[in-house]
Amino acid sequence: MNNYELRLKAREALSGKWGAAVIVFFIYGLIGSALNALFTGIFIIPMFLVTVPLTYGLHYAYLKLIRGDAPKVEDLFTGFRDYIRVVVTGVLMSVFIFLWSLLLIVPGIIAAISYSMTYFILMDDKDITYNDAIKLSKEMMNGHKMQFFLLMLSFIGWSLLSVLTFGIGFLWLGPYIYTSIAALYEELKVGNSGAEIIDVQEPEELLE
Repeated sequence: MNNYELRLKAREALSGKWGAAVIVFFIYGLIGSALNALFTGIFIIPMFLVTVPLTYGLHYAYLKLIRGDAPKVEDLFTGFRDYIRVVVTGVLMSVFIFLWSLLLIVPGIIAAISYSMTYFILMDDKDITYNDAIKLSKEMMNGHKMQFFLLMLSFIGWSLLSVLTFGIGFLWLGPYIYTSIAALYEELKVGNSGAEIIDVQEPEELLE
């Protein structure tokens, strides 16, 4: 599936659910802004311990969306139900990306793309460890990193238009981007043989 088809799939999933998708993204941004105001300087670590599970929840909401379920605000807090595994995974990814970025910016970007499917993998496999989730994300992205990069570049025009709306347009662009990434994950989770890479669970099963 090419990037045009991924974006089309995302728009189809969002059809009739834009309101719910925008509200979730707005609440996520609102919480993030509040945390930035509260935690600065040496308090960056406590903020990180909250933002990681929230970011996980944001991915969860749009994975539900691409699978046909409307996202809900409470989806943002699902990461706190598996807090240790989610936070440790987020910390490891951040450390790895930072270390790669010390070499040059490009290796850091490549690392971030390689780890981009990690949260989705954690959602679909409650038993997988953080190291294995990161490793599986790297394997899934082998041969697809350029596609992901170009997918992100394809939203630049929309980003510029969103800036012209004083940032309001990002409330719609954010869900569009995250739903497109979730669509890519749904495509990549199936191996070339047609067998699923991981044992996918339905969204409602993830909270049991």
